[in-house]
Amino acid sequence: LEEARTRLAAALARCRPAIERANPAALALSNVLGLVQTELGELGPAEATFLDVVERLARSVDRDHPSLLLARNNLARVLEAQGRLTEAEAIYREVIDDRTRRLGRDDSGTLVCLNNLGTCLVRQGRLAEGEATHREVWGLRGARLGPDHPLTLGSQNNLVYALFQQGRFEEALPLQEEVVRRTAPDDPRLAGRRATLADVRDRLGLPR
Repeated sequence: LEEARTRLAAALARCRPAIERANPAALALSNVLGLVQTELGELGPAEATFLDVVERLARSVDRDHPSLLLARNNLARVLEAQGRLTEAEAIYREVIDDRTRRLGRDDSGTLVCLNNLGTCLVRQGRLAEGEATHREVWGLRGARLGPDHPLTLGSQNNLVYALFQQGRFEEALPLQEEVVRRTAPDDPRLAGRRATLADVRDRLGLPR
C-alpha cells in the first residue's frame, strides 16, 4: 500500500493540470489515493484528498453525479473513522437521498451508503435507528441478491449486532445461527460470526 500511495502521488503530480480542470479521470485517481491513505490509517491526509475531490467535482457536475456521490460517501467514511460521527451521518443522509432520487433505494451503491449509515447510528448509541436501517438493507439485499449472498449475510450480521447491543438476545439467536449456517466454510468472516453466535448463546445461558 505504501508503494501504491507513492506511485499514485507521483502520477497525480504529473496530471495536476487535469486535476485543476476537474477532469473526472484525474479526480478518480485522486479518489483512489484517498482510499489507499485510509487503508494506511492516514486519516487526515485522506480527508483532505476526498474533500478536494468533492469540492472540485461539485463545481463541474451535478450533485447526484456518480463520481461525486462516491467521493462524498468516501469522505463520510473517513470522517466516521476519525470518530466525527455527526458530520459523517449528515453526509451519509445527503448521499442516500441523492442516490435514491437518481438510482433507486435498492441500488447497490445506495445500499452501501445505507449500511454505512446504520453502522454510524449504532456507534452513536442510537440503536433503534441503527437496527431499522440495517433491517432495511438486509431486506432489500435479500430481495435483490438472495439470502445466501455475502452482502445479504453481512447485513444480517450487522442487524444481529444492533439487536445484541440492545440486549435482545432471543431475537438475535436464530438470525445469527442462520448467518453461520449460510456462510461459506472458506469465508474468512466465518470465525468471527461463530464467535458472535457463541456470545449470544452465552447471554442466554445456552451451551456453545
